[in-house]
Amino acid sequence: MKRKNILFLALLAFTQLTFSSDLKADFKKVPPGKLGSSYKRALRAFELKNYERAIKILNYSIVSESSSKYEVGESALLLARVYNDINEYAKSLELYNSLHNEHNRGFTPNDVCLYLDLLKRNGSISRGVEVVKYYHKNMRGNVRFNNLEKSLLEYYQYYGDQARNTGLIVSKFEFGSIVDGSYVYGVAPYQGGIVFLANEVDKFRLKSLSTNSKLYRFTSTGEIVPFSELRTIFQAGPVSFYNNGNSVIFTLNKLRSSKIGDKPFGEINNLQLYVENRKEGSDKWSRPVIISKNFCPKSNKYSFLHPSISEDGSRLYFASDMPGGYGGVDIYYVDYDKKRKNFGKPVNLGPKINTNGDELFPYVEGNSLHFSSNGHKGYGGQDIFVTNLKEADATIFHFPYPINTHFDDSNPVYDVINKKYYFSSDRKNSEEDNLTNKCVYIVESPDPMLSIMDAFNKTVKAGPIGGSGVGSKVVEELVALPDEEIYKLVHFDFNKATLKTEELFILDNIYQLWTLNKKAVIDLSGNTDTVGTELYNLELSKRRAEVVRNYLMAKGIPSESFILRYNGDNNPLRRIQPGMSENEIEQISRENRRTVITLK
Repeated sequence: MKRKNILFLALLAFTQLTFSSDLKADFKKVPPGKLGSSYKRALRAFELKNYERAIKILNYSIVSESSSKYEVGESALLLARVYNDINEYAKSLELYNSLHNEHNRGFTPNDVCLYLDLLKRNGSISRGVEVVKYYHKNMRGNVRFNNLEKSLLEYYQYYGDQARNTGLIVSKFEFGSIVDGSYVYGVAPYQGGIVFLANEVDKFRLKSLSTNSKLYRFTSTGEIVPFSELRTIFQAGPVSFYNNGNSVIFTLNKLRSSKIGDKPFGEINNLQLYVENRKEGSDKWSRPVIISKNFCPKSNKYSFLHPSISEDGSRLYFASDMPGGYGGVDIYYVDYDKKRKNFGKPVNLGPKINTNGDELFPYVEGNSLHFSSNGHKGYGGQDIFVTNLKEADATIFHFPYPINTHFDDSNPVYDVINKKYYFSSDRKNSEEDNLTNKCVYIVESPDPMLSIMDAFNKTVKAGPIGGSGVGSKVVEELVALPDEEIYKLVHFDFNKATLKTEELFILDNIYQLWTLNKKAVIDLSGNTDTVGTELYNLELSKRRAEVVRNYLMAKGIPSESFILRYNGDNNPLRRIQPGMSENEIEQISRENRRTVITLK
């Protein structure tokens, strides 16, 4: 791990030095096809989810003297995508920042949207607004980009209104020590309890993130036991039970060989849907039978995942990247043909639900479709939505905070019998959490759907993202005023969010300035040094912004006068460079541990 970090630091220093104005000219001269064999090997490794190999090749390409400047740039861009796939978000964002600053000609529309999601995840909203303005002209026809743009321009007011008004309480679902520290997701109701997936991630084998999960059962009595009844070799799940729990449809890893010319290259991991049955009263399940092979031509080249089937087995919902969709992963349904004793042809749910982003984890309860998406308007990453399938003009509801956050929130499941609403999220819960933690959460309410809709109704006066209740022009002026004037900085000791007595006069001066214009907005931007994990620094920077706000509120400034940003370690005043002395590094770290206070 140490060597990997050293390689990454060297890469950052190299990208910051290399992506200069003469490189922009080089991009114009070198056609996109002029990429060497190293890049092609790395791209293939990335497609095969062989992330270690891709990172090794790309790091070598970036520092190799034989690489053209064009190949260096394309290698850095591919490396940003690799890091995003393995949840190394800080590294991915750092690369995207450098690439955008110096030479963004290689960005695809998907890269732009990934970059914007990373900025939202990091709390860098003003930076996000700058980026959407830059790409607005060329991408205004892109649905996902349009939704990201609008949500960024309205971000602070909407997020703030929801956080203050919903009254919702969610809590981490505690499974016990057997899955502590695991990546937990894929919840499905089963016999009064739930079945779920847990993955103890092997940090030295990055591919394990997508191929190493195991099914567990949380029984109605609170016991956790492995769910090993399914007759499979590879990872099985998520699952969906029907027929009184005697039939199950599940996602199963299906490896297929890949070749370049006549030479075998590796195995591509696609996902397919299978069914198993058992006789009532028996503990033995039948052999798995694939049901997705006839969903489209050459179905083995695509993935079919996240099943949700009606109790009588008549209709199955699932997600897939098969051709004919709106881009990314779409949600489909397919009906069971009793005469043919097989499923028919899938039907895409259409552009109201599907975007050119990814729509995942459909869960159908009655007439309601619960799902997650990064293409609809939301806080960032995957957010949770619900709509009525029987109404042609039904609203798509974006669930309020704290169900949705700027992290990935997905896998919504409403257990209507036991009145429990589950979902998964990779939000930070403690200092020990890392980038691969995904936990299951539950809405604390005797009637969770009623509480969720009550919370939603409390927020509509403020206007949902994109709604008429929020003036986007006004909010845009709040979050993207040019030529911001920084009045003061307050600094913090290492790993602290406590105000220094000797700097309180700075905040007193801010208060006096505010009294001269009580309509002024006070922007507080918390920052940290580069020691620690991304999520820990994000939380620490949030506390540093909040402690300044709390001090000023105690002096009489109302809460609505503040805008809070928390950048973690992503917005340093100065960067640590290779070869610096310990004293220089400490001095830079002290300068970066700060909250920036701006009056607008």
